[in-house]
Amino acid sequence: MAKVQAVDKQCPVELGLNILSGKWKLKILWHLSKGTIRFNELQRLLGSITTKTLTEQLRELEEQGIEVLY
Repeated sequence: MAKVQAVDKQCPVELGLNILSGKWKLKILWHLSKGTIRFNELQRLLGSITTKTLTEQLRELEEQGIEVLY
């Protein structure tokens, strides 16, 4: 799960690190930055990630308002 901290008086870099923390989020965003990709293809590209973990990570990114623009 993502770390949640109050946004007031928090360093923007620290906020970004908290949002993108973990083993998978940066890898997920890197693959998504290349264009539209289906869930199963993303899972295959990531290798050893489980369906549950990928789903949770994508939901967290969505809840945090992270958008991939390409």
